[in-house]
Amino acid sequence: MAIDQFITAVVSSHSRVPFDGQNGEDESERYTIMTPRDKRALRLTSQVQSDAVFEPERIGMKRKMNGHTLESKRMAVEDDLPYEVDPTVFFALNYEKYNIAFRNNMISDYAIDRINRTAGVVIKAFLRNGKDKMKRVKEDMSPPSMSTHIANMLPPELLTRGDIVFPHGSSTNKSRDAATAIEGYVRLLVADQVGFLTPMDERGTGYYAVNFKKLRSNMKKRLFEGYVTERYGKDCCCLIRILLDKDKLTDTQLQKISMIPLRDIRRKLEALFIAGIVEIQEIPRFHDKAANHSFHLWYVPLDKCYDNLIHDIYRTITNLQQRKTEELQKRDWLLGKLSRSDVASNIDLLNEIDKAE
Repeated sequence: MAIDQFITAVVSSHSRVPFDGQNGEDESERYTIMTPRDKRALRLTSQVQSDAVFEPERIGMKRKMNGHTLESKRMAVEDDLPYEVDPTVFFALNYEKYNIAFRNNMISDYAIDRINRTAGVVIKAFLRNGKDKMKRVKEDMSPPSMSTHIANMLPPELLTRGDIVFPHGSSTNKSRDAATAIEGYVRLLVADQVGFLTPMDERGTGYYAVNFKKLRSNMKKRLFEGYVTERYGKDCCCLIRILLDKDKLTDTQLQKISMIPLRDIRRKLEALFIAGIVEIQEIPRFHDKAANHSFHLWYVPLDKCYDNLIHDIYRTITNLQQRKTEELQKRDWLLGKLSRSDVASNIDLLNEIDKAE
């Protein structure tokens, strides 16, 4: 865990906010007359300092002594060398690294659900190839990788599933090159509108990166639509998708697009409005701004919906924790009995009331 940076050594420099240098840079540019050359140098220095904070540290790790020959040591890669933990150093969980790992797994599962299992393995290979350069979970793009390098990382039998259909006239399965199959999956991931992969032409031909910024937006929208479907039904989710696609519509326009009876649409919009999922914008027809001379547009405030959803999640977690604490306090006497060695070996020592609990 220490080598993979899931736990990091606690040092005095961690008490300093990582972005103090950036704030100092902004203050210098605001109150100092600087030439463009000086500004570029200041920004470069600030960027180097910011990147140094997130560089992988070997503090708290000591390299083991072994009896390998000089030749084997020279051929070994640094990350493959054995390390041991320094017992005099305190370690803390690196939450940023865990968030990055959870995000990468969610992106891989999203590709499996949307395309197929092999596409999920390919996108996971892109993420695994650049994991050492991922420092923050809020990055917009992943480190670029070449499709040919990704093809070398995957086992050959993975590409014989037949998940992708090649055009007529191409080579047979036996002679099909692994790079050709990977290129086909890369084209699928690039063409998908959710933004799995984006070509990085400035790095050269064949470089691709995972578009985290676009994926975050689409995955949050997918989670929100699943919440609406589970709680209010498929028809309400259909109305939400139409409003997200068209931005703002009246109830009659929603009826024409969704082909749902107008009476049902108004009833469902009322339930969504009470829940705060949709809102109304009043547009006056004339200058008098009378209520009977206005028409009303329905729309979905996504940012507000995301905040409400997070609030509901936190409230649910808090309720579960309180319920767990209360149940443990009620059955403290039973837990004391179960912790005894004789009861653990023979459950019949408990009476009928204890067994019912």
